[in-house]
Amino acid sequence: MDQIKIKYQKKTIIECLDWTVKRGDKWVVQGPNGSGKSTLISLIYGDHPQAYSNKITLFDRVRGTGESIWDIKEKIGFTSPELHSYFNYNHQAVDVVLSGMTDTFFVQNRKPEWVDMASELFDYFGLKEQMQNNFLTLSTGTQRLLFFMRTLIKSPPVLLLVSEPLPGPDHQSIQ
Repeated sequence: MDQIKIKYQKKTIIECLDWTVKRGDKWVVQGPNGSGKSTLISLIYGDHPQAYSNKITLFDRVRGTGESIWDIKEKIGFTSPELHSYFNYNHQAVDVVLSGMTDTFFVQNRKPEWVDMASELFDYFGLKEQMQNNFLTLSTGTQRLLFFMRTLIKSPPVLLLVSEPLPGPDHQSIQ
C-alpha cells in the first residue's frame, strides 16, 4: 500500500498509510472501534470501493489492472464473526469447509481431492466424526472452528482472520 487515504465525506479514516507485507510476515492490526481496522481488511480483500482509487499492489499486481475480485479472493483465506453470523445454512460440516475452495456458501462440485484435503483437516482438528453432521446442530465453537478450517482448505498465501477467528471456543473445541 502506497500513501493510502480513505475518507468518508469530511472524516478521514486512513491517511498516508504505507504498508508492505512480505512472504512469511505475520501482522496483527489492532485498535479501538472506528480506527480503520475493518477498512484496512476490506482494502486487502477487495471489498472496499476506495481500493481502486488508491495505489494497492497485491500478489505483484497493481489493483485495477484487470484482475477480478475473484482473482484476489482465490489467493486469500478469510473468516470473520460476521461471515459466521450470515451463514444460516444447514449443510454438512464437510460442505461448509469445502465452500472455502470457491469462496461461496455452496459447494456445486465435490472434487475427490478437495474431500481428501477436508478429511485431513477434520482429522488434524479432531473432528473426523463431525464431517457428516449438519452445521446448525454443532456447537458455536465447533462452527467457528469449521470456518477456520474453511479458511485453510485452499492453502492460500494470505490468511485474513478478522476479530479473533475463534472467540469464545467451547470446551470441546479447545481440546
